[in-house]
Amino acid sequence: MEIEQIYKNVDTIILSHLMVSDSAMQYTQALGYNGFKRMHKCLTKELLCKHIELETCYFDIYQKVLNAPVDTPTYNPTTLKSHLEKWKELLARHIQELGELNQEHFDVVGVTNHIIEDLIHCFIKKLEKVNRYIKRFNESDWNSMDCHMVDDCLHKKYKKMEEGE
Repeated sequence: MEIEQIYKNVDTIILSHLMVSDSAMQYTQALGYNGFKRMHKCLTKELLCKHIELETCYFDIYQKVLNAPVDTPTYNPTTLKSHLEKWKELLARHIQELGELNQEHFDVVGVTNHIIEDLIHCFIKKLEKVNRYIKRFNESDWNSMDCHMVDDCLHKKYKKMEEGE
């Protein structure tokens, strides 16, 4: 695979997650989960920065503009459970794809790409959290009080993070 295609594929993944997180803000808020909304708001900002960093890195190294195709994922959860399950699936698939792309980058250039590694680390952390939420909520049979307790904690955590920016 050529280096341009590697960067485009990485950016397509970033843009896909960016769109899902942007939509997740609206869906989770509509479902009454403002903590999950705020979490996705912070993730959206982080992903936008990664997108810009990837474009800049590509231009700085190769003096070319990166125009990645946008792969619009199907995302329309009706419950917190469907949101978390869809997000889990997307994260798991893209962690694997990013790992393969980083290996391709290594094969072509001779070093791994720090942006891809940062994304993998970010997505793994998010997947760990999603798995914990799903496990916890399954144990409580998706009890709305339990879901809202977690949501309240997320809201406080991410509000504090945003205030520190």
